[in-house]
Amino acid sequence: MFTLALSKFEPVLGLFALQCHMRNVSLNFQKMKKIIFIFILNCLILSIKAQTFNENIADNIVIEFMEDYLYKFSQHFDKLYNGENLFDNKPIRFEDYKNLKDNLESWNSIFKDSDVNIDSIFNNNDKLFIISQLKSQKDYLWNIDHNVFKFDTSDNIASDKSYFRLSMPLLNESKEIIIIKRILFCGDDCGDEWIEIYKKINNKWTLISGWGYII
Repeated sequence: MFTLALSKFEPVLGLFALQCHMRNVSLNFQKMKKIIFIFILNCLILSIKAQTFNENIADNIVIEFMEDYLYKFSQHFDKLYNGENLFDNKPIRFEDYKNLKDNLESWNSIFKDSDVNIDSIFNNNDKLFIISQLKSQKDYLWNIDHNVFKFDTSDNIASDKSYFRLSMPLLNESKEIIIIKRILFCGDDCGDEWIEIYKKINNKWTLISGWGYII
């Protein structure tokens, strides 16, 4: 009796089952879209917050500055360096962080060749933040595709070639001021070292100070 009664509803039950199946497919598709969206969003967040250079500064901040820095340098390097446009992709250390920490109250005593009052540009919190960047600097290589400068990827650059090396740009606590070192190697007893300080003014990195000396 029960079987007979149930058989009368088989077409209706079949339609209901089909609707449930389609609903599950739709729900699963919506769920999958949500998962994919969250995955892409997380990838974007990770790419923005990626820290290749040190544990304090996101990659996009460093890369943005480096692109602007190289563009500015390319505007006048021909006149200064006779067209030598080779960079070593291995970065240099800006300074020993222990030395900076031991002389926290007077960075002017470290950079004696400068006429700039560095202690008036960077307060102690800025200095400690810079030290933390140096302390957490990672083992990275510059990977920059530039239309003027070539970044050499060999283990050792030929001794008869002149080339530049760059330090990691270091930011103050507010991330509005950057200090960076550039060195030119051009053979035995030949080269120079240059330090520059940039400040973000009207959303543009502007050179506010620079000094150097012949190696």
